[in-house]
Amino acid sequence: MPNDVAESECAFFCVTDGPDYVPKAITALASVRRFHPEAGFFILGRFADDAAALALIHRHGMRFQFLDLSDRFRDCEFIDTNPGRWPSECFWWTYAYKILSPHGYRFSCALDGDILCVNPLDLERVLTGRAAVYGVAKRNGRINSGVLFFDHARMEKQRFFEKIVETYETAKVCDHPACTGYCREKGDQGLLWEIDRRHGVSTARLDNVYNHMLDLSPDSYREKNPDAPIGISSSKILH
Repeated sequence: MPNDVAESECAFFCVTDGPDYVPKAITALASVRRFHPEAGFFILGRFADDAAALALIHRHGMRFQFLDLSDRFRDCEFIDTNPGRWPSECFWWTYAYKILSPHGYRFSCALDGDILCVNPLDLERVLTGRAAVYGVAKRNGRINSGVLFFDHARMEKQRFFEKIVETYETAKVCDHPACTGYCREKGDQGLLWEIDRRHGVSTARLDNVYNHMLDLSPDSYREKNPDAPIGISSSKILH
């Protein structure tokens, strides 16, 4: 694969199940667009009949793509183990590369709506490794899904979404009688860890500046990034 990444080949996206999240998604995406205006910016969800939300997206120069995977990832009412379980749409980013690739994007980045890009991203440095998925690890060593970068060709070659669905449907990782497959209480971050562990899907850890979680104390940040300056001004993305 060529070791260069054109900004226009990368799409940034947020996934939301309803229009209430759209303003947050627009704010997150717009913070990236300040530094990377040639990239693509998308909001994915299943509210295609909400004219006001679609108008707001288009008014900000972003694109909407319909996405509904509630038939693959169980909606809340189908599991009754804990009211704090993750909603279906938190897993939908796993399919986004299949939507964005036909638009000509070789790479993409999934963003939560509570992030803010404060410095330019070094896309070439991030995306020219050998992994399919890149992200910043949390304290427990697992990648946080608030900011994820993807190499579409590697995801397709490694059958990423197919392995996600297979693991979700068959992996018993809890003691809840109601769970016949993957436990929704573990969330999408746990599922990403599971397919890495079970199927060897290639993931890579990025420096914390690409997802500077603001709950990290200075000492914790210094421990994870001994060579990086401490402080918000040195970060790329705040979360």
